[in-house]
Parts: sequence; C-alpha cells; structure tokens
Amino acid sequence: MIFELIPGVHATIHPGRRDRFGGNGVIGGSPPTGDADGRAKILNAPARVQITVLEPTTFSVVARTVSKEDGTWRVPYLDTSQRFTVIGTDWSMAVNSAIQDWVQPHPMDE
Repeated sequence: MIFELIPGVHATIHPGRRDRFGGNGVIGGSPPTGDADGRAKILNAPARVQITVLEPTTFSVVARTVSKEDGTWRVPYLDTSQRFTVIGTDWSMAVNSAIQDWVQPHPMDE
C-alpha cells in the first residue's frame, strides 16, 4: 500500500510492519457519524494539520502524517492492543496543539 505522509512524498507501508507498534489496526480522523467527529480542526473548522502519533510512556514517534484539507487522516498498520498519544499541530501557529491520550487503534476494514 502506498501512503502519502506529506503531499507529493509517498512511502510504502507494509501490512507486516516489523517494529513493536505494528499490527492490523488503524487510527484516524473521520467525518462525523452521529456525535463522533475525529477530523483535525482549527477553531472548530476542519483544517490541514500535522498529526504525530507517539508511544505514550517513552514518547517515541510511531508515525507522522498530514491531514487532508477536510481534516480527515489515517495511520494504518498499528497494533490494536496498544494505546497511543496523538498530537495535532497547527502549522500556522494560530492555536496550541491538540493532544488526545490513550487512543486505541481499531481493526482495519481492508
């Protein structure tokens, strides 16, 4: 699978990720379904931000990506038994970073 981390820069991510974070799970910001809205936002409007996924006890960087203009994003191939810290950073520096702790990946639909 080809995964675009930064516009125009592609990386191949293999389903058998070989580090201690690898698995068949995914975390991401999705359009609203009911009250749930996981998109990246700035001042409550969907926006393009940098997403950094960290291992929460050592703060090791697990993945980085950039949300789309509509605020949606995905980080696939993560271990569903682990929890992560997710940081959304506004490149324009208009607002502080948003942090969500103990995010647990759910199984991928693929």
